[in-house]
Amino acid sequence: MAEKKKIMYVCFKNASRSQMAEVLTKIELESQNIQGWEVESSGLNAAEVNGSAIEVLREIGGDVNGLYSKPISNYEANSYQHVISFCGPNSGVPEQWASKQTFEDWLVDNPSGSLEDFRKVRDDIAAKVKQFVSTLKN
Repeated sequence: MAEKKKIMYVCFKNASRSQMAEVLTKIELESQNIQGWEVESSGLNAAEVNGSAIEVLREIGGDVNGLYSKPISNYEANSYQHVISFCGPNSGVPEQWASKQTFEDWLVDNPSGSLEDFRKVRDDIAAKVKQFVSTLKN
């Protein structure tokens, strides 16, 4: 069996945006019947996953079981085919990640606090994920 290709989403604390992107990408890969990809997320630092992010993912049927915040230092950049950051330019993403040819920076605001704001950010990320996943078709 072929080794799965990997996608890494990165944000500052791995508490909201990158967690949402991870779950939304898994949903979209399944929706488009695209196999052979593993999706993970991490942060420049680890923190607690935001409860509002979990809530808005549950609203759309996202599998939030086992979500926890992980530091990017736990992973090897060479293991990933795609790296997508929510940190912005010159934000401290380690060079071995930011210099990858497949590195992208998605400019999506960090949700502020209201559930409505989290829903907007979720939907913004979902639109970007849908477009991105369509490029992964076998």
